[in-house]
Amino acid sequence: MGKSMFTRRQFGLMGISLLAGGAVRAQEGYPHSPVKIVVPYSAGGASDIVARLIAANLMSSLGQPVVVENRPGANGIVAATLVSKAAPDGYTLMVVSSGHSTNSAINDSVPFDPVKDFTMITQVGKVSMVVVVDPGAGIDSVASLVAKAKAAPGAIKYGSGGIGASNHLAVELFASTVGVQFTHVPYKGDAPAIQDLLGGRIDFMFLGPPSAQPLADAGKVVPIAVTDERRLPLMPDVPTVTEAYAPFTAGSWHAVIAPAGLPGPVLERLNREIVAIVRRPEVTAKLAELGIQAIGSEPAVLQALMTSEVRKWKEMVRTGKIKL
Repeated sequence: MGKSMFTRRQFGLMGISLLAGGAVRAQEGYPHSPVKIVVPYSAGGASDIVARLIAANLMSSLGQPVVVENRPGANGIVAATLVSKAAPDGYTLMVVSSGHSTNSAINDSVPFDPVKDFTMITQVGKVSMVVVVDPGAGIDSVASLVAKAKAAPGAIKYGSGGIGASNHLAVELFASTVGVQFTHVPYKGDAPAIQDLLGGRIDFMFLGPPSAQPLADAGKVVPIAVTDERRLPLMPDVPTVTEAYAPFTAGSWHAVIAPAGLPGPVLERLNREIVAIVRRPEVTAKLAELGIQAIGSEPAVLQALMTSEVRKWKEMVRTGKIKL
């Protein structure tokens, strides 16, 4: 009886050992099948272009097909929910923007934790914003924008791509930082908001450089500041908000993440390969065309950024009483 039990135990331990060895070998041989990159928005947008840039280059470095799958809906919540439940094996990745860190701040029903339910792989880059005003608004600087807002609280109107959009939350953060009140006019995307800005129906917006620069060059808007720590190479004559008025930075970013629990060797491989791709001159140049400053960070850096962003936006939404 004792000998039989001991034998069964030996077989059990051997089985566990074989399974563990198989898992290690699977990680060492990663990848041995196609890799999927989920994009939480429709094709053609910045996140989609970033994902396809990475996929095209990752295919050759991994030696496997890398496909992009667009799963739009609920500002990225639909895709992130699916990815959070996927197997943490390195075959399902996702490109996210800063909306990933703001969704849980403005929506109590988000079914995942934006940090704990994911493995952070790398921050691809960051996107600053340009403060652009209607030429007929009589605003030629951040100081005059703030002065007008203080003289008539709520009289100055700004547009955004919708409630909870990165440019909506960035303006609200700016307003709370300098102690003024603006009136928010949300739109279904930046395009209709820009049309109303050009028509003089709103006074200003925070826009990404690719949208702001051609409008400024054509004299259709006046760029009064950028929200980065330093001036943008695309618009070197436009001061930062910090230079022009008071310390302030804001913007969005793009990152690559995966389901929580990604094995260490797979995480290391993906980080190494994607960072190398992001830092290639031709990829960096393409990202710059989108207004994205290439970074390529270590996982721990992205983890700290994501944690900080979630905390910051939750506090801002709470104090600003922002609701969907």
